[in-house]
Amino acid sequence: MTGSLGIVLASSGFLPVTRTYTSGSGATETIPPGATSVVIEVWAGNGSGGAANASIGGASGSTGSYGRSSLSVLGQANKTITYTVGTGGAQQSSPGFTGNNGTASSVSSGTFSLTTISTNPGNGGIGGNGTPGTSAAAGAAGSGGNQANTAGSAGSTLNGGSGTGGAAIPGNTGVNGNGTSSGAGGSASNGAGLAGGTGKIIFRYT
Repeated sequence: MTGSLGIVLASSGFLPVTRTYTSGSGATETIPPGATSVVIEVWAGNGSGGAANASIGGASGSTGSYGRSSLSVLGQANKTITYTVGTGGAQQSSPGFTGNNGTASSVSSGTFSLTTISTNPGNGGIGGNGTPGTSAAAGAAGSGGNQANTAGSAGSTLNGGSGTGGAAIPGNTGVNGNGTSSGAGGSASNGAGLAGGTGKIIFRYT
């Protein structure tokens, strides 16, 4: 009786665990003992802003897409899940050039089996080459999330006065955190397009 009661108390006493990653390629996540469920959230990397050319500002990059799954991990302690976090697009310093795209993020089976969650990256903002940079297309909706597969947001063009670069775009809102922002567009005097934020992956165990 005492042994059984101890097992019940240990099970009901599991404290939630949140693990957040902003880097890693083919890396391994391990399910903690006592967890019964996990919410996995996946954001792709974001595009960098386009660079300005003289007095013409560049557009900001777009954000990558978002996926989310909720899964049972009852009895799966110490099994592994594989993940890759997408990188953000690098800063674009060449006057008038388009920004750089981010890269995809994903979560897939290790020794624990699950449907792969794949997200698509944001795109680089168009450079201010003769005319104001145009909006970068949003990262397309990914696949595999059993609760969400949401596209990113398009980049912005000029946000005000002459030569002003497009404003950075915030990432998708999640349930245990939010995605990072895209890179802002370069402003007048050949300003560089800023780097896009990295992808993000969150595992929340309860």
